[in-house]
Amino acid sequence: MELIEKKLRDTPEDHKKYLKRLSEYIRYLIENGRILEAKHFFNKLQEVKPSHIKTIILGYELAIKTFDNESVVLFDRALYDSKHDEELLLRMRLKYYYSVNNEKQFTDLVEYLLFERSIKTETFHLIGELVITQNTYKPISILVNYLKSKNQMLHKQVEGRVRGIVLQKLADTLAESRK
Repeated sequence: MELIEKKLRDTPEDHKKYLKRLSEYIRYLIENGRILEAKHFFNKLQEVKPSHIKTIILGYELAIKTFDNESVVLFDRALYDSKHDEELLLRMRLKYYYSVNNEKQFTDLVEYLLFERSIKTETFHLIGELVITQNTYKPISILVNYLKSKNQMLHKQVEGRVRGIVLQKLADTLAESRK
């Protein structure tokens, strides 16, 4: 049994730290790919604190991981209505568009976040990670243009992956023009 699980199980449900430990344990389960267990414990959390911001975020993440589009819509609306943090809402939407491979919405949101808003470092790192792992030309070109406008460069390892994607796009374009 992990220490985080032991702490939760040793905490009585009426203890003031129970909900905090329950949230931490759910986050731990999600991060370790134990989605069914996370969903079980999330249901307990949702019964007690359904409109708390941490509950909404955990629910949103679980809905994304389980491809539960109806729940994504519900948690998106709840997060929007909470007016807690617009950038957090946009980060969650970015994760969702990435997870369902909605390239158009994903690309549009990446462009909006990079060029229309001032974003936190956490959001920038998420964008970079998702754009590079998506392996699609358009969002990568947006990221590279953004970095160029800020006089920054890609890390050498990432640059190699980007070059491969750009070369593939060039080869595809040349093949299409010959048809």
